[in-house]
Amino acid sequence: MKKAMAKALFDEGVLARAIATKDLKEGYNLGFTRKTCLKENEFLETERGEVRAFKTADAVLNMAQQIGFNQVEFFV
Repeated sequence: MKKAMAKALFDEGVLARAIATKDLKEGYNLGFTRKTCLKENEFLETERGEVRAFKTADAVLNMAQQIGFNQVEFFV
């Protein structure tokens, strides 16, 4: 999911929570869970459609805040 889509879904109240997982290569990935399907996560993507990787936890928190979330759950 692209950042603009995540922001729109957050504003509409569709997204339930933000999660950060450890990236296989390095850093973290930022994902979201919809209220209708709490078991599936959708991750933020780059313009090329790849899962976006963040080098630091602070970068993940900043992006989640730009989308509208006040907290992020970390899974490492």
